[in-house]
Amino acid sequence: MSVLRHCSIFACLVLCALCADVCRCTASPADKSKEDSISYADTLAAIQKIVDKIPAESQPKDSRDVTGTLQRDKANQWLAENLIGKPVEFSVKVTRASIGPTIGQPGGKSAMIQIANETVLLNGNVVIDAGKIHSGGTNWQLLIEFPQPRPRGELDDAMSEKLHQLNGQIVKVTATVSGGKKDKKGNTVGLPVFSIEKVVMARARQVLADRTLQIHLSNVSFDGLDLK
Repeated sequence: MSVLRHCSIFACLVLCALCADVCRCTASPADKSKEDSISYADTLAAIQKIVDKIPAESQPKDSRDVTGTLQRDKANQWLAENLIGKPVEFSVKVTRASIGPTIGQPGGKSAMIQIANETVLLNGNVVIDAGKIHSGGTNWQLLIEFPQPRPRGELDDAMSEKLHQLNGQIVKVTATVSGGKKDKKGNTVGLPVFSIEKVVMARARQVLADRTLQIHLSNVSFDGLDLK
């Protein structure tokens, strides 16, 4: 009986150890996800505070009829007059920062900073989904677009080390809301826009959202890192 009792105790201890390992393994992804998650709460609050000031007669509607289109046009015009030039501040997690060969340029080098939860557009810009804001009785997904961050300066060992130190780090981003630039055809682009059209990443046909407020940023700075 004594031997059996000791065997039973030993088996229980082994089982407890195995269960503890399983718990640690299953908890790791959740912990990692929590660790990697970035909050855009401050940016959302700042944009929401401005959006809340849109006059009742100019608030956006998500309907596809003429009235909805006209209301979004009014809202977008109001944003163009009241949101452009405002400062924006948020944090991102750098998933990769390095110097590597330039595609299509033998012997060329380029630096790249990739951030968590980014979607890279065909124009080379980055879009991040910052969460929802509310206006005109509708929740709108706030999409923030800005040029893909590339450091300015000599791509030497010192720059390589500086970029290496960014890997896995959460860094503060400061910028201003931009808009009103003219494209080659003379059309105004980059304005803050309420839209009910699906935002699709052309390469992967990935639908980001279909009721959005998209803003463009300029003068982007990563914790003081000089960017092109």
